[in-house]
Amino acid sequence: MLLASDGHWVTRLATAAVLVAAAACHASARQPERGQRAPAFVLTQLDGGPLRFPDDVRGRPAIIRFWAATCPFCEKELRDIEALLLRHGSTGLVVVTVNVGQSPAKIAQVVKRNHLTYPVLVDEESSVARLYGVVTLPTAFFVRRDGTVHAKLLGNVTPETVEHMLLEIL
Repeated sequence: MLLASDGHWVTRLATAAVLVAAAACHASARQPERGQRAPAFVLTQLDGGPLRFPDDVRGRPAIIRFWAATCPFCEKELRDIEALLLRHGSTGLVVVTVNVGQSPAKIAQVVKRNHLTYPVLVDEESSVARLYGVVTLPTAFFVRRDGTVHAKLLGNVTPETVEHMLLEIL
């Protein structure tokens, strides 16, 4: 039984199911490593327009954050990223978050509740999550201005750790 001490066994079970399904569909996907080019993708933003990565962010440092509403840590980290963007937005930083496997309606609830202003991408079929080899949520990739991966962070991390990685790509 998946019973967490904080009582969030249902959300953890749902998150685990999304990740197992994504991994099973494309078990050979590997996460891009430091120094490798970040894989290109096109996803629809929650507001309806497409985002083409890396074309739409070329020459700018970027954070790509994979998340789901069922992840017990993700929502707080989405707010932490909003605060980082407010502090470092003038540097050209691009933040994109990729919701893994959920409907636009569910995503919109989280965006509204947390007053998020950065692009939130819809990956209902988890195709981009598979492309990036995502097996745990949240997962973040820090991408340099030249489009190569600088670092990745897996799981729940502190805002200080995220900011440290961010400063390295600025």
